[in-house]
Amino acid sequence: MTTGDTHRRPSVGVTFTKARIRNPGRGDLVPIEIELLVDTGAIFRRRAGERTLDALAIPRLERQEFTLADGSHVAYDVGEATFIVGTAAVRLRSSSRRKG
Repeated sequence: MTTGDTHRRPSVGVTFTKARIRNPGRGDLVPIEIELLVDTGAIFRRRAGERTLDALAIPRLERQEFTLADGSHVAYDVGEATFIVGTAAVRLRSSSRRKG
């Protein structure tokens, strides 16, 4: 950067936030607190651990293939979950990798 330059490069880092996840169809189950990686480039889904989705009895609705940044492909089971960060809640499709 030269003296007088008004443009700054954005710093790049990894950011996490605490959130709660719950099954939108099962109000009888207590939400589970998780730590999420904040991905400002994400355009479709959030990923939660398989144990978390199982503990919340979130049914898998479909299996979908995703292309990773390195060009490789992975398949995830997808279901719906409610993610709560602070006072904001949003119902999203969530994925969990399953073998087979």
